[in-house]
Amino acid sequence: MDLKKWTEMKRSGGFRRKVIAKYRKLQETSENKIIQKKCDIGNKTSGSVHVFSNCQNTVTETDRSQESNSCSFSSDLTETFLEEASNEDQENWCETHTEDENYEFRENIRQWAVKCNIPQAHLHDLFSIVNKRLPFVLPKDPRTLLKTNALEICISSICSGHYWHNGLKIQLKNILEEIIEVPTQISLNINIDGLPIYNSSRHQLWPILCNIFELSNISPIVIGIYEGQSKPSDLSAYLGPTVSELKELENGLDVTTKQGKSCKVDVKVRAFLCDSPARALIKGVANFNAKDGCLKCTIQGEYSHDTHTVTFPGTNHPKRTDNDFRLKKYGNHHKVDSPLLQLSIDMIEDIPVSDSLHLIHLGIMKRLLRGWRDGNFGKLKTKWSARDIDKVSSFLSKCQLPKEIHRSVRTIEVLAIVFFPNKKVYYLECLLIISKTSFQKHSKFFSGILLMRYLKTTAFIL
Repeated sequence: MDLKKWTEMKRSGGFRRKVIAKYRKLQETSENKIIQKKCDIGNKTSGSVHVFSNCQNTVTETDRSQESNSCSFSSDLTETFLEEASNEDQENWCETHTEDENYEFRENIRQWAVKCNIPQAHLHDLFSIVNKRLPFVLPKDPRTLLKTNALEICISSICSGHYWHNGLKIQLKNILEEIIEVPTQISLNINIDGLPIYNSSRHQLWPILCNIFELSNISPIVIGIYEGQSKPSDLSAYLGPTVSELKELENGLDVTTKQGKSCKVDVKVRAFLCDSPARALIKGVANFNAKDGCLKCTIQGEYSHDTHTVTFPGTNHPKRTDNDFRLKKYGNHHKVDSPLLQLSIDMIEDIPVSDSLHLIHLGIMKRLLRGWRDGNFGKLKTKWSARDIDKVSSFLSKCQLPKEIHRSVRTIEVLAIVFFPNKKVYYLECLLIISKTSFQKHSKFFSGILLMRYLKTTAFIL
């Protein structure tokens, strides 16, 4: 028995009492054997009448030898029992120590899988390989290790698509209960937009996102996601769950702080931030390119057969108001009743026109680029020659953009397939340089169009 390991091992009081009880039992057993042997010897010698001294000496020596042998037997049994108990306790300690190491190993695997976003299919293959070499160290199913929430996800079928509602109230409560200083009032910015899933498919997602204006460092909240082959046609089914929660939050949100205090936080909707198509969708009004599509004033658009576009001439027209909008006084501007009418918001001012991508980069600058490249300005002879297009493309390929822009500039030939962030770079930074350096004779014309269009769009946004 290794005494050093024996002293290092931790033993409870129950274990010590168990050892002492077994030790005493062994002592009693050995003493009973000695007494029994003495009685047997006495019975054998009591039959003779004459007891000789040498016989007495012999008996005495025999008793002493038997007693010493019994004592040595008792000590051997005690040492054997203690050694077995030590080995058993040592094995239990090793098993406990190994189990602690396995727990730490599993925790490291779990944290690595969550941090690196490892798919469960890959984790399943990894666990199968590890369990062949180290059985029963990792579970068979990765969901056991990752402690995946077993709650059933409710996905409803609406508008020939599917909608998943993640919830808003519970997420706001969890966020506010984790911060140190809980504000007395929060403002929500809600974003709704559509995005395609694949390039060769009509499937698309329409997520409903939200962020807290006062807590800009917190990531956006996913309220719900709609999936289908087109935009949701039934606004009540799409926006109904979100509107219901927003109506409940108008009465405040009860929150328990980290200090254990209960408080009520006032929640209000600051704005619905959407692009032009989504803005017309959630308001239930005519599209942005319709004759009654202006969201801010009552101007009637005019269709141009030359440019095949709808224009809105003039700026001094009556503004739309929330009261008249709710009373449906704008005729063809209204299409369907929006669930947002149930909220205490301004349907005109709280849904701002702040879409620079569609209004400026894709609405104006894209038309200017195509007009200069293809000559689509009608009577205005501003078409670039092949030499000018090559010169512009060569200039663009050599442009060095700031490090904040993570995409390179492409040539003018791939204008139709440029990704949106690249289009913003084209339309906002590169075009001003091109119009100044490459086309001195048309610089006043180009600069005038850019300035006029930009000022009109900016005034329209404000």
